[in-house]
Amino acid sequence: MLISVLVGAAVTAVASFSALAQPAGAGNGNEARARARAHFERARALFAEQQYERAGEEYLRAADLVDRPMLLFNAAQAFRLSGHSERALALYRQYLQRDPDGRGADAAGKWVSELSAAIEAQNQAEAEARARQREADERARKEAEAKVEAERQREAERRRMEAETRRQEAEQSQRRGLLSADWTGAAHIALDYKARGAAVQLAGGLGVGEYVQVRAAGLVGPTLGAYLGGVVYPAAFGPDGAWKPLVGAGLPLFFSDGVRYGVRVCTGLEWQMSRRIHLSADVGVEHVFNPEWNRQATALVPMLGIRAQP
Repeated sequence: MLISVLVGAAVTAVASFSALAQPAGAGNGNEARARARAHFERARALFAEQQYERAGEEYLRAADLVDRPMLLFNAAQAFRLSGHSERALALYRQYLQRDPDGRGADAAGKWVSELSAAIEAQNQAEAEARARQREADERARKEAEAKVEAERQREAERRRMEAETRRQEAEQSQRRGLLSADWTGAAHIALDYKARGAAVQLAGGLGVGEYVQVRAAGLVGPTLGAYLGGVVYPAAFGPDGAWKPLVGAGLPLFFSDGVRYGVRVCTGLEWQMSRRIHLSADVGVEHVFNPEWNRQATALVPMLGIRAQP
């Protein structure tokens, strides 16, 4: 059907070209007509080879040179077949404006209706596709944002839990440091002090933090007594911090002809032999404020000890 219309249009165009006659002296018109005829022939050949877009361009070049509306119709047909619906629709409308009662008017009117509907449907479909794409993009964006927010919240929760764990561990460590009790047994060797010789100090200690220990002890030996004092560990050194210097002070009480009270200061070193066992050695000076009449008030008192932690 379309080929027959086009062929009829081409025959008409050829006839029109061959029937044209110009009076003598119309050289410019003859030249334009000859050029239009050449474009027309090339368009017809290209159309026969199904090179529709190039054929349409040649029909338009011919239409620019001569006033033949049917050339616009032929160009519209060629562009329609090449898939350029909007360009074909514009040429059909242009043809109908130029020659509303021409041979191709009925076909042009039909194609205007069909192409207008098709283009409108295509535009609508493209608009709907764009809308769907925008919705999909928006969903993807929101999902990505939700994932990022969820990951941020998980990271924040993880950090919060880590901080809470560290806080609880610190509290537990502090409680252990403040409330952990350890027991110490020590050989207390008194040199030249009332000639008592060695005495054993049986002590219980209460840790106050990591660096301080308070001790209460009983003295068992030639002279009975009691001791209340404390030890500070200012630092640690050696492998795994096993060695700790110590500084201590306390109040010894001796029960001999009444109560004899004094003060003791010492310095020394403690070695952590295992997780639970600590060995220590220190040298201290004791001064008794109310010594017996035949005893020195001040004496050098070394001490060796072993401390066990539960």
